Amino acid sequence: MVANVGLYAAVAARAVGPGGAVFAVEPDARSCALLRQTVALNRLANVHVVPQALGDRTGPGHLFMHPDNPGDHRIYDRQRARAAVDVELITLDELVERCSIPPIDVLKIDIQGAEALALAGMRDILTRTPRIRMIMEFWPWGITQAGGSPRGLLQELRQMDFDLYELDGDAGRITAVTDDAWLAAHVLERQHFNLLVQRRCWDPPVAGVRSAR
Repeated sequence: MVANVGLYAAVAARAVGPGGAVFAVEPDARSCALLRQTVALNRLANVHVVPQALGDRTGPGHLFMHPDNPGDHRIYDRQRARAAVDVELITLDELVERCSIPPIDVLKIDIQGAEALALAGMRDILTRTPRIRMIMEFWPWGITQAGGSPRGLLQELRQMDFDLYELDGDAGRITAVTDDAWLAAHVLERQHFNLLVQRRCWDPPVAGVRSAR
């Protein structure tokens, strides 16, 4: 499915208004073209499309293509079973410097298990932006396939004074995550979570029923 390419960018663009800016990072050429179409059709002058892939370094890389699902292209292929295309990798720290991006309020990151790699490339931004909030897919199986540590990723976020909350859209619930080992132990391929990551300078979020885990 590619019909929703640019949906989150469009929602974010409306939310920040003409005084804000949205930077949408997309390495796949076809999805990038669809994203640009969404931006043009909706006249989103505050959306900037970046045709690169976030990673732990800046330079040449590869995007390993899923034959049927463009939402599952990855910058790693541990099983060496996918066709690959050349892409440019960039760290978030480098992207912010190149594009003179102002302090980031919200960062949404869903890159099929490469989140630990991206985190390594954004440490400067996270350190210098105390009020940043992140919405992050946490997929232990994918993180491990990409060479990362699911538990280590959570611990690194904790060390930077972030609190973690699980977002359960189906139940309309936000749950404080207090047991990182429990979360990281969900290592089956289809087990993944959506996390809200924010520092203690923000009040705890409230939606539906909250319970500690």
